[in-house]
Amino acid sequence: MITASILIPAYNCAAALPDCLESIQKQTIQPLEIIVIDDSSTDDTVAVTNSFEGVKLVQREERGGAGAARASGVRMAKGDIVVFIDSDCMAPPDWLEKIAAKFTENPEIGAVGGMYRHCHAKSLISKFGKFEEEYVHSIFALTPDDSALTGGNMAVRRSVWNEARSGRELIHFQQVASSEDTVVANEIRSVSSTIFTDEIFVFHLPKNDFRGFFRRNILRARTRMMSNLLKLSSGGDNLFAAFGGFRLFWAAMAIWVIFPISIAMTIFPDTLWPGILAIAAALILHYVLALPFFGFVNSNDQRPCPVKIGLVENIGLRLLVACRAACWVVGTLLGIGQYLREKIQYYTKIILSILNFWWPGRISKMFYFVTSKCNARCEFCFNLENVINWKQRQATELTLDEVEKLASNLNRLPYLTFSGGEPFARVDLPKVVRAFYDKAQTMWVTIPTNGALTKKIIDDTFDILTTCPDLFLTIQFSIDSLHEAHDKSRKIKGGFDAMLKTAELLSLLRRHYKNLRVQINTPYDTFNLRDLDSIRSFCKANIDFDQQLFYMFREDGTLISDKNAHLADDFLKFIQNHDAAEWKEKGHNLWGLAVRALQGVTYEDTRRIKKNKEFIRSCHATQDFITLYDDGSITPCEVLSTTTLGNIRDHDFDYYKMKKNTNINKFHKEQIIDTKCNCEWMCAPSINMLYHPPTWYRILTGLFRPNISKGTQPASDTPAIVNKAD
Repeated sequence: MITASILIPAYNCAAALPDCLESIQKQTIQPLEIIVIDDSSTDDTVAVTNSFEGVKLVQREERGGAGAARASGVRMAKGDIVVFIDSDCMAPPDWLEKIAAKFTENPEIGAVGGMYRHCHAKSLISKFGKFEEEYVHSIFALTPDDSALTGGNMAVRRSVWNEARSGRELIHFQQVASSEDTVVANEIRSVSSTIFTDEIFVFHLPKNDFRGFFRRNILRARTRMMSNLLKLSSGGDNLFAAFGGFRLFWAAMAIWVIFPISIAMTIFPDTLWPGILAIAAALILHYVLALPFFGFVNSNDQRPCPVKIGLVENIGLRLLVACRAACWVVGTLLGIGQYLREKIQYYTKIILSILNFWWPGRISKMFYFVTSKCNARCEFCFNLENVINWKQRQATELTLDEVEKLASNLNRLPYLTFSGGEPFARVDLPKVVRAFYDKAQTMWVTIPTNGALTKKIIDDTFDILTTCPDLFLTIQFSIDSLHEAHDKSRKIKGGFDAMLKTAELLSLLRRHYKNLRVQINTPYDTFNLRDLDSIRSFCKANIDFDQQLFYMFREDGTLISDKNAHLADDFLKFIQNHDAAEWKEKGHNLWGLAVRALQGVTYEDTRRIKKNKEFIRSCHATQDFITLYDDGSITPCEVLSTTTLGNIRDHDFDYYKMKKNTNINKFHKEQIIDTKCNCEWMCAPSINMLYHPPTWYRILTGLFRPNISKGTQPASDTPAIVNKAD
C-alpha cells in the first residue's frame, strides 16, 4: 500500500490555512503525515498549524519561497509519495484517493499533477485568473504525458524526487513563487514519466488585487527567462503555449498599437481617417488572434463553477490580456538583466579572489578544524587525541555567530579547507560555509570526509550548493583499503558501503552542478602497496570522481619523518604514471588542469623533501595561510600544531588584529624563515609555490600535460612495489 506525506508550504496564510487543513483531514484515505512548512511567516501561521492535532510543523529560519519550503518538507517526509497542495487551496474528499490510485495503477509513473478549480471568483481580476488557469490546464490535458505540473496540486514519488532534483531554481528564485514548480516538473520528467489529469483537482481561493496581478506576471516572465538562459531543466514544455502562446501575445500587442495611433490622431488631425482604419484593423486582428482563448471564456458555463461575463467584463478581460503581455515584456527584460548581473558578479568575484592570493598582508587560505567530533577512530589520524576528547572540546567550539565575526574580519578569504574530526559531523556545517561565502567572499572550499554519514553529507552538500551558488566545492573521500579492511582501519562498521552510497548520491548532484568536484584521497604506504591497483580499479569502476590523490603518511609532531622515506622514489614514479593516465581519462577542464598542475609539482617536491631533506622554498605559514582549530586557537600550520599563536576569541575574532598584537610577523621571520622550516605536509607546497617565481614555469607546464619523469610509462598500471626492479 502506498503511503503519502502531504506537504503544505505556508507563508503568512493564517486566514486560509484552516480551510486547507480541514479539507486534508477529511480525506477518504488518510495520509501517513501532514506537514506544514512555515517559510518564516510574520502572522499567526505557526499558531494556526499548532492548533491542528496530528499536523507536523517545519519552521524555516529564513524565507526562501514556495520551492524552498517544498524542498525542506520533502527532506522531512517519510511517505512513498510526497503530495503538494498550496495553503490557499482546499481538496475534495477523494483527492488523495485519486492520487494514490494513479500511482497504484501505473508503478512507472514518477509524478502526477492536477488542476485548479475557481468557485469563488467575483472580481474582474479573480475571473481572469480563473479563465487563465482553466485554459492552461485544458491545454495540458491535451498532452498529459508532456505537460508541466502545477506545484499546488502535484504528487511525486519520493525516490524520483531525490533522483531528479537539482535545486538550482532555489538559487535564482529566492523568495519567489513562480516558475519553480515548472523547473521541478521538467526535471522529474527527464528521469521518469509524469502525467497531468483534470480528474484530480483542488479548489483555489481567488486572487483579487491588481498589484498582485502585475507582480505575479512580471515574476512569471522574469523567472521563465532566467530558466531558459540558465538551462535550469532539460527539455521543453508547453507552458507558453498553454498561456495562449504567441497568438494571444500578438493579440494583446494589437490592443497596445491602438494607443500610439490614438495619440497620433490627436496631434495630427489630418490622420483621423487613416487612424480610424488602423484602429479597426488592430481590433479585427486582436479579435481573430484571441478567438481560441475568448471562445474558451465564453463557454465557461459548460464547466464547473461557471460565472457570467457581460460586455463590459469581456472588454475588461481583453485589457487584462494586454496588461499581462506588457508585464511579460518587462519581466523578460528584467530576467535578462538579472542573468547578466549575476554573470558579471560571478567573474568579478573570481578575478578578485585570484588577485587576493598576492595581496600584501592578506591570508589566502585557511585550514579550519571545524569540529573534533567524528564517527571514526583511525589510528593514523594526527588529530586523534582531540577526536577522542571531542565531547569536552565541543563546549569550547566556535559558535556560528563567532564564525561569522571571524569571517567578516577576514575581508576576503579565497580558499578554505575544512578538517576535523569529521566535518559533516558538525550540525550547522552548511551555515558555517555560508558565513565564509557571504562575509569573506570565499570561492573555493574543500571538505574531506570518510563518507559514512550519507544523509547528512548529501543534505549538507545540497544546502551548500544552493545557498552558495558561485562556490567551487570539492568533497574528498578518504579510501585507504577496500571493504572490510577499510572499515577495520577506520573502525566504522559498514562505513565502506555507506561511503559508496554517498558517492552514488553525490553523482546525481554532479549532473546539475559543474562547480561540485569529487576527489579521492588514498595513502601510499607499505600496508596497501600491493592493493593500490585494486583500489584504483575499484574507484574507477564504482565512483564518479574527478581526481584521485595519493599521499604519504607523516608522523605527528615530526617535520620530516624517516620511517617511510625509502618509498619516496617509487611514490613519485607511481603518482606520475597514475596522473598521466588519469589526465587522459578525466578531461581537461580548467579547474581540473589547475589542480593537477599544482599537485604534480607538489608530488615531486615531496620526494625531494622527504628523501633528501631538501629545502626548496620559504614557507608562508602565518602570512598567507593559517590553521584554525575548533576551540578558536590558531597555529601556523598542521605540522606545528603545538605552537599556538593565540586564540582568536582574545582578539575580537580578527586575525589581522591578532597578528599585530602578538607580533606574528616576528615569529614568522625568526621561527620559519630564519630556521628554514621545512616539512613534508603536502598541503603547504601548493600554496608556497604561488609565491615562488622559479616554480611558476613548472606549474604552467603542468597545465598542458602531467609531469612525467624519464623512464616511466604514462599509462602503466604496475604497482609501485614491483617497480623496484626497474
